[in-house]
Amino acid sequence: MNAYDTDYGSSRQNWASSHQTLVTRRQPVRALVRRDEQIQIAKFLGAEEVIAGDMRDAATLKKVTESASAVYHNCPNVNPDEIQIGETVIAAADDADFDRFVFHSVLHPQTER
Repeated sequence: MNAYDTDYGSSRQNWASSHQTLVTRRQPVRALVRRDEQIQIAKFLGAEEVIAGDMRDAATLKKVTESASAVYHNCPNVNPDEIQIGETVIAAADDADFDRFVFHSVLHPQTER
């Protein structure tokens, strides 16, 4: 596999978009979803492998990022645990030999510069 997606729990529209972009580019996707009932949706969207689990769990994230060449992380929107989840995802990805890490966040969408 060339690309893996740790997209989980986000809006279905955003989830579909990220998966379909990778699949259209013929990049195999391993997806992390929150609940078992989301597995078939991820497969329908083109994920070759799907793991149901919790982003806060380091062992789950290790399985998702193992042998990844790219990691796309999209935390659930405005999640109060986003910092902890982000640190856990980054630690798991750091253990994998990957070329690219994309961190997608809307933790403070109301913040203006």
